[in-house]
Amino acid sequence: MRIERRWVVGLLLLAACGEKPKTEAVVDKYALTGEVTHVDAAAKSATIRHEAIKDASGKEWMAAMTMEFPVKEAADLAKLAPGVKIRATLYQKPKDLEFWVGDVQVAP
Repeated sequence: MRIERRWVVGLLLLAACGEKPKTEAVVDKYALTGEVTHVDAAAKSATIRHEAIKDASGKEWMAAMTMEFPVKEAADLAKLAPGVKIRATLYQKPKDLEFWVGDVQVAP
């Protein structure tokens, strides 16, 4: 009986030391269409005059306005310049309200 307990305790310790699964933060995605009015490469941000942003159900999530957005990827930032019309994805982490623009495509 004593040996069995040692095995059970050993297996429990081994299982407790295993790598815990990584949980990725929830990120909401919204389609963003607008025109770039200003780019600040040093701050990795762009000011965009955008149309109303709607959620997946079509409900307006954010009214049309001009605002500054962080741009995380250098490749996306390189596509932005004043006067350029874009389609992009607005990413937002609801938990901490972090947001940024990515997947930038220059619109014709």
